[in-house]
Amino acid sequence: DNMRETSEFIKQLEFSIDPHSILNKVDTRVECPNCHKSRKRYCFTCFLPFTSIPKIDLPFRVVVIKHPKEKISKATSIHIKILAKDSVDLIEYPNLPKDMNADNAILMFPSDDARSIKQFVEDFKLDYEKQEEKDSSLGLGGSIDKYIKSKIQYIVFIDSTWQQTKRILRDDIVKKLPKLRINNYETTFWRYQNGKHKGFLATIEAIYFFFREYSEAHNSSSHTYDDILWYYKFQYDLIQEEYIKTNKEFHRIDNWIDDEHPANKKIKLNNGESKVNN
Repeated sequence: DNMRETSEFIKQLEFSIDPHSILNKVDTRVECPNCHKSRKRYCFTCFLPFTSIPKIDLPFRVVVIKHPKEKISKATSIHIKILAKDSVDLIEYPNLPKDMNADNAILMFPSDDARSIKQFVEDFKLDYEKQEEKDSSLGLGGSIDKYIKSKIQYIVFIDSTWQQTKRILRDDIVKKLPKLRINNYETTFWRYQNGKHKGFLATIEAIYFFFREYSEAHNSSSHTYDDILWYYKFQYDLIQEEYIKTNKEFHRIDNWIDDEHPANKKIKLNNGESKVNN
């Protein structure tokens, strides 16, 4: 069952800092020193964390295009903006980067003409080898990663509903960008779009899987960018625990509550102990 496979994946993430060891200590809201709004673990307006967080180095600049009608407080793309602040542009359409074009940017979108990330890396590898034959003084030391980064500046994601995305895709700049797609995954997101299949990922999931596949295409560890899901995994666990403890039924996604989640195991263990004691 695909949902079980997905829940197994999310439990196998390897973080540089355990999010629960940091974020569970926060139990009250505080005033953001910048905007003076009441927030809890971070300010989603100022992209300011209120705790220590992992440091993430991204090989590309991430541009997340948001539709003006989308609430910033609900956007999972806030996570990557906070965790890799200097490498992420969270922008509101139509305010696109002025220098973004089809030569230095890639759009993540599963269109019919979109290449896989593995193919994207392979194409650059072939191009690099051709360029190296012509000019052995490229100065990149045989690094395909460096060559790609010398050509591609932006990786673009659209963070909006499906209808809003269609409008953004018709933009004169966006429609010219070459497209990439990630492999097929089922979402683990708890606020998933009604009426859409489970392959519609939260934006932070899509960003994570891009960098994971990019790392794997270079034969690097699949866990290199696990910290991208640092806040996401914490929130996922909180919601799992809430539904398990209160025995609520989760209506949005069939079988979303994980029977093997640590919170569920703890309750079963406690129930077993209670029966023994009785």
